Amino acid sequence: MPQISVARFLWWYGEDALVQPLLDLPAETIADLGDRAGELMLAETLDRLWPGVRHTSGAWMVLAAIEHFEGALRPGVRTRRRPTKAMPEHLVRTEAELWAALQPVKEARRRRDSR
Repeated sequence: MPQISVARFLWWYGEDALVQPLLDLPAETIADLGDRAGELMLAETLDRLWPGVRHTSGAWMVLAAIEHFEGALRPGVRTRRRPTKAMPEHLVRTEAELWAALQPVKEARRRRDSR
């Protein structure tokens, strides 16, 4: 998942203060967050940590990002996403732009996995 997509999920779930720091992270760190989100999903932590939220890859990434920045897991601010029509302009992207933004993260993962 590219930085912009994770940032959008942070905004949707009310984590406004984490949006810009997330956008500033390198692709390698975003790839690591994806791995951590997978670990959290396998551990089935979502219901315990964040009751009421839908089980989506975005919710898992929000938890991983919160843990990355704050050093501990906690639920997101919101259990329901904000409406997309209210999204700040700097986070709005077309589907093609979102797919293109994935490339640096895919390349970072490929480099890391080839070591």
